[in-house]
Amino acid sequence: MSTISKHSSFLPHSFHYELLRTLRSWNFPWYYMKDATYADNPGNPDSLEEYKNSWNTRSSALLEASGARSTFGMAHTFFRDGQSPSSYWNLVRPMMYLIEDTLGIKCMDKIIRCKASLLFSTTGEPTFNTPHVDHVDEPNYINILYYLNESDGDTVFFNEYFNGDLPERVTIKERSSPVENGLVVFDGHQYHASSNPINFRDRITINWSIKN
Repeated sequence: MSTISKHSSFLPHSFHYELLRTLRSWNFPWYYMKDATYADNPGNPDSLEEYKNSWNTRSSALLEASGARSTFGMAHTFFRDGQSPSSYWNLVRPMMYLIEDTLGIKCMDKIIRCKASLLFSTTGEPTFNTPHVDHVDEPNYINILYYLNESDGDTVFFNEYFNGDLPERVTIKERSSPVENGLVVFDGHQYHASSNPINFRDRITINWSIKN
């Protein structure tokens, strides 16, 4: 899969509202991530520090020139490694049936991970977080990024794909602005990066990684 497909008004209004209401409730269990890109990401090579050191050594000039940065965030993992560590999995699980029926992407027994991410508003010039792929140990998979709320924290997609090693450089292919109740489908091996919002208070997403 080499194309990026976007879909609007994906979930029924009542389902979308319930997801948004729940994830914004005072008692939903969000977990702090010191690095919004790499925390809770066991698919990245060996260790967070090794990956980041390798990236910084080979691409520090690129990151500095582009203004990319590492920011903190919050996450909640619904499903991973064949099991659900979350009591909220049954709330999110029906999404996979709509993914199958609407997009034709088979999910049953193919889910690598499903998690929610929360980024907060920041100040300064717009930029993006560290370019990455989610699972370097999966040979073929699809990412489905669902936007719960409208925001100005774009997802940035790059022309480069993971091929067993870190790229020497990345070049921006396109951006996807979060549209409430919309989603983006793209190749899991395509380098991408999140962005923190500036004009909105937060950016909430649910990310599905599915074997292709």
